[in-house]
Amino acid sequence: MKKTILFILSFAVVNFSFAQNKKKQIKLLNNRLDSLQIASQNEYSIRNNEIDKLARATKDLEIQKVNLQNNAVVLNATISDLKQNNLLLKDSLNNSLNDLIKLDSTYKSSLQKMFESNAKLDSNNKVLLQRMAALNAQLDSKNKINSPEFESFLPYFLSQTFSGMNFDSLVYFSSPIITQFIESNYIGFGRFWNNGATCNLFVDDHFGSPYFDNEIQPNTASLKYFSNKVPKDGFCEEATTPDGIYYKQVFELPQIVTADMDSDGSFKKIPTPGKYNNLKKMVVNIQYDKWIIKILYFIQYNSKWYLLYIDDCDCSA
Repeated sequence: MKKTILFILSFAVVNFSFAQNKKKQIKLLNNRLDSLQIASQNEYSIRNNEIDKLARATKDLEIQKVNLQNNAVVLNATISDLKQNNLLLKDSLNNSLNDLIKLDSTYKSSLQKMFESNAKLDSNNKVLLQRMAALNAQLDSKNKINSPEFESFLPYFLSQTFSGMNFDSLVYFSSPIITQFIESNYIGFGRFWNNGATCNLFVDDHFGSPYFDNEIQPNTASLKYFSNKVPKDGFCEEATTPDGIYYKQVFELPQIVTADMDSDGSFKKIPTPGKYNNLKKMVVNIQYDKWIIKILYFIQYNSKWYLLYIDDCDCSA
């Protein structure tokens, strides 16, 4: 009996322990179930949010689709109108073309005559323009030759007689190119040249040159003009001034010396003609490549500039 009671008590203790373990397992399972429910709810909430976003995006796309469909309708209507207008325009152009084709031969002949008349007029105008250009050039040249302003006259003189030309041969042969700038009736013209020890003035017989060479003068178009100045050196020694065309007013002209001897053994000197005293006179020194290559004297008579002297004497005179 005692053993039976002990067995029952042991069984009860075992059942109680087993029950306690079951409770703990059930509690753990409940906790896990709660965690799974929370996680499921969170995932469900996230999916709902994504579904809402997709729904809104779908709605926006539907709206855009409707707008595009409406625009397509409008565009199709516009295309239809353009096609209709194009057909009308083609009809109008065809009608106009037919009207042009129906022009009679008399009108075409009139057009042809008008074209021929215009062609002749254009040809006459071209000839007239060429003549006007030539006259303007002549007038421009005449204005520059006759210009009382030395600054206008000098560049023209050099461009016509000196720059890129055989200046000495023009003088030697008394070419009209050079004589147009000379007043021989009253003013005269001469060339200073030292055929020997003295610098003499020659007024005829090729102006003292027994020959002429084929030397072409340099192009002076790019040289700078220096007003009221003369080069420094450049005659017997290289110049220290920049190359250019130097000009200034002078009140005395080079002394005229003859080849005849005076009683004291010196060369005879002739006074400068008095007719030059009250006339305006200019000297021009052309310096090129550090040397003075030409000295020219000009005089103004009756408001016009003339070439008076060429000074070709070298530093041995």
